[in-house]
Amino acid sequence: QAEDGIRARSPSRGLGDVYKRQIEAIAAALKANQKLVEDELVVFLEGNEIFSSWINNVSISMSFDGVKVLGVQVTFLTSSEPDQGLSVCHAVSLWMYALKEAEGEILVFDDSREIVRRNASDTKCVEV
Repeated sequence: QAEDGIRARSPSRGLGDVYKRQIEAIAAALKANQKLVEDELVVFLEGNEIFSSWINNVSISMSFDGVKVLGVQVTFLTSSEPDQGLSVCHAVSLWMYALKEAEGEILVFDDSREIVRRNASDTKCVEV
């Protein structure tokens, strides 16, 4: 309470608290943006009959710098059929190149075993 015209000081927050809140807000925004991009990929794949046969059988995650897709990892939730790994890689590659203008790495796994890869510097999906 103020006495004799002197105001009580409220404790100020240090710059560390301000920076911490800014970093947390930026991280949350980047995570939300990544989720939007991941959802965009799923919608692209679901909307194409060629890819829809395996879309419900995969888990998709991506490396993202907040602006650009750096890479995508696709993991089959159950055993994949022959050539499905290549089909997945080609589909993701098409989305990355045509819609995102990105040349990131693509990894396709069947359980924990890598079955197809496309390096960031190459445009070929190859079985591993």
